[in-house]
Amino acid sequence: MSRGVRLTGRRIIVTGAASGLGAAAFRMLRESGSRVVGIDIQQAEDVLLADVTEPAQVRLSVARAADSLGGVDVLVNAAGIGWAHSAGREPGEDVRRIFEVNFFGPWNTTAFALPWLLEAHGHVINVASGIAVLAMPFGAAYSASKRALTAYSDVLRLEYGPRLAVTAFFPGYLDTPIHSRNLEQGYTVGNVIPQDSLHGAARALVRACRTRPRNASSSVRTDLVMRAGRIWPGPLERAMRARLLKDMATRPLPDFLAADRALGERNPG
Repeated sequence: MSRGVRLTGRRIIVTGAASGLGAAAFRMLRESGSRVVGIDIQQAEDVLLADVTEPAQVRLSVARAADSLGGVDVLVNAAGIGWAHSAGREPGEDVRRIFEVNFFGPWNTTAFALPWLLEAHGHVINVASGIAVLAMPFGAAYSASKRALTAYSDVLRLEYGPRLAVTAFFPGYLDTPIHSRNLEQGYTVGNVIPQDSLHGAARALVRACRTRPRNASSSVRTDLVMRAGRIWPGPLERAMRARLLKDMATRPLPDFLAADRALGERNPG
């Protein structure tokens, strides 16, 4: 067991607790002896219904969770969405929704949980992404929202430390429902960026709850790729772009690129 705070009896809120990494971490934290309440837009056992982009809903759910737990020691902001789109097109409502959920969602939840967290000298974990460090083509909103969330984590730490620990958590590619919309139209980055197991990523997140680091990754491999990306971003981005385009050439043209190709705006390779 890693050194750090004991998780037994810790009062934890997890957003995005109905599926994906949030659900896996929710279960594992309970198995560790923590007392956990989830918040999600989807119905699930012991999960409060709320849209993290709706402040009134978040305020009520956080208050209900804090009341049932008797306070809040840890907030895990795991709710997130993402799908591919063209960076050269006007951002529509679906693109803006990505930023609302991935960036303003954690900000909303943190703001409403902050009084309890400060009272407990607590901990916030914001689930970012490896794509926050190494951007991918056709992922402008997702990459920007996760990069913004990383900056928010840094500022939150500066403003409230040492009364509040803040961790930015960087998963690699995880096989979860977040990719469903992309897969339906034949687009995936799963063959390009490091893939981690959901169980391993949840275990790393639980370990971060215990050790309270500044940054954490879902695996050693993902951590090494991100470190390399911070040192040699240009070569790595070009290599990943080439691999992605090669993979896409074997699949039907995704819907979000069809209009660009028809107008001759997109460089074919």
